[in-house]
Amino acid sequence: KKELFDDVRLLETIKFNEDVLANFYLFRNSEKIVYTDAPFYNYVADETSATHSANSVRYAEECFFVSEEILEKSKNKPYFENAEFRCAYTAMVLYRVYLFSKDKVSKTKKKTLKKRILDYDKRKMYKSKKDKITVSIYKYLPWIYVPFYTVYDKIRVKDLDPKQ
Repeated sequence: KKELFDDVRLLETIKFNEDVLANFYLFRNSEKIVYTDAPFYNYVADETSATHSANSVRYAEECFFVSEEILEKSKNKPYFENAEFRCAYTAMVLYRVYLFSKDKVSKTKKKTLKKRILDYDKRKMYKSKKDKITVSIYKYLPWIYVPFYTVYDKIRVKDLDPKQ
């Protein structure tokens, strides 16, 4: 219904994941939602698209921003825990991007984000073995993470199956 869009505005300051945030607001405004896993369109990755021309730090920061926004708006809702898991996951992704970035990322940003990841870890927000190992390395052996992940990324089997 048209009314669902009345108070939904895309933030002009974010270039990535703005559709995820808009969809969250639309779902939140809806009384009834129907979900299907059927693909109704194909995404064509164009070399000139925003995603391909993006600075990875900006992309990861905006994904994290969207996760935080969804988390904030999910307080006292039945889906709050899901929003928190998403935020915990995107925090880890952003921290990895900071570690690998050739751009200067302030120590304060890294330290603040790491503290948040460790807080999520204390609250048992990371469930998968891979995430638990990653957080342990962040916590106990941060200096080994970049070389370790670089090797891991080269030898792992990259499964491009979208069902994974």
